[in-house]
Amino acid sequence: ARRAGRSLGILGVASNVDELLSVQLHRIVRCLRRLETDQLAADALLEGGGMWAGRGTDMPAVLSQQAGGDEARPMTLAAFAWGGVWTDSFVGAFSHAYTRALLREAVVSGRGAVVLGSSLGFEAYAIALTFGIPTVGVEILCSLAELSEMARKKLYIPVSLARFECDNALTYELPANTAIVYADDTAWDPPSLAALAAKLAFTLPSGAVVVHNSMQGWQEQPRFKLLHVVEVVTSWNPKHRVYVHVATPT
Repeated sequence: ARRAGRSLGILGVASNVDELLSVQLHRIVRCLRRLETDQLAADALLEGGGMWAGRGTDMPAVLSQQAGGDEARPMTLAAFAWGGVWTDSFVGAFSHAYTRALLREAVVSGRGAVVLGSSLGFEAYAIALTFGIPTVGVEILCSLAELSEMARKKLYIPVSLARFECDNALTYELPANTAIVYADDTAWDPPSLAALAAKLAFTLPSGAVVVHNSMQGWQEQPRFKLLHVVEVVTSWNPKHRVYVHVATPT
């Protein structure tokens, strides 16, 4: 968290709240890791069972609506695979000169970021509290979105910086001022990946950046230009590839 908290200065984003943001990031990551590893009961944040119990209840309901693995209902159980991305490595996906300039502009103008498939909230908090831009996390499992929100309130992270909604990433309406999208799509099914690329090609404003984990479906979207590929450290691969695209004018 300390290394990630210095990223505003490294990126050239002037801010006198950098230290405060890094402290908040450290606290929220610690809280979420404790929830993830059952060191902190979910009912310390909200009424109900543990994190895994809520997730286990949500998954069958979502799959009953989305299952099938075809274009009409593209989701299968594989989409709920769990893993961790280390924050200090993750922020490297935002190191391209164009992305750095976009982050500086977003801090000044108030443009924001969206995390699609935000899970427990790690990546959304990392973006909001490393770069200081408003970030919305979108998660289809409502119990996880609720935990993310309860953690935010418990640790007094302002809603102007981070908030979470329970919604389907493929149908969620992106805010008009979206500058950055991170799609946590590593385990998504092929039809979902293709649908995501098509949706973002149609809806994103020119100049917006998309950070994601699979190239499937993106080759069919000529509107996106590949900026670079970054290797980040994850729980399943110490050199996991992350792709960064920019939306070109339509």
